[in-house]
Amino acid sequence: MVEPREALEAGIRGEIPLVVYQWRAWGGFLVNKIAPDAVMIEASPDDHADRIIERLPATPGAFLFHINSSLTEAFPVERRKLISALRDRGWIPCNDAVVDIRKRAIQERLGVNGCRSVSATRQGAPDDLMVVKSDYNYGGRHERTLSEESRAALGLEQLPPSWMNGENYLAIPRAEVAEEWWNDASLTVERFVGNRDGHYFR
Repeated sequence: MVEPREALEAGIRGEIPLVVYQWRAWGGFLVNKIAPDAVMIEASPDDHADRIIERLPATPGAFLFHINSSLTEAFPVERRKLISALRDRGWIPCNDAVVDIRKRAIQERLGVNGCRSVSATRQGAPDDLMVVKSDYNYGGRHERTLSEESRAALGLEQLPPSWMNGENYLAIPRAEVAEEWWNDASLTVERFVGNRDGHYFR
């Protein structure tokens, strides 16, 4: 049985068909650069499995979910049916289990697996530097474009405050982190990690 990673690599090399099911994640993204001949299927949260299946090439290959949303367990609405239908037809879903890239979830998984985490707590030195971020990718920029109904179906009802986006994260001492930010599920507070040279990107 071909492993998903092997299938994806073969698809990138052009040895088997590669389908990229994408939402707001094509032009300028890595997969578009390294696999320009991939078959791109434009995604929508309310897609039904049959609509996607009928657009697949005749020869099965690798299928990549490339959805620019922080929570995708229900994207599209018939995701489980789609994955089952793909496998029944010989397609190999490459990343179907990756459905939650919210920052809190990532830090939690790091901790569970014995890795270092930057998750912060209220307790600690008042002058420790913290970073206040949106829990969603890039400030929830793309989630904001969805209808309220679609966001609710995806489990993304609470958007980050309007002042928070992907470009204005706050780096402030713990003592200055507002109490409501600790309790806001759309935000996350992380420990600021520097480096010995004091060099920072952005």
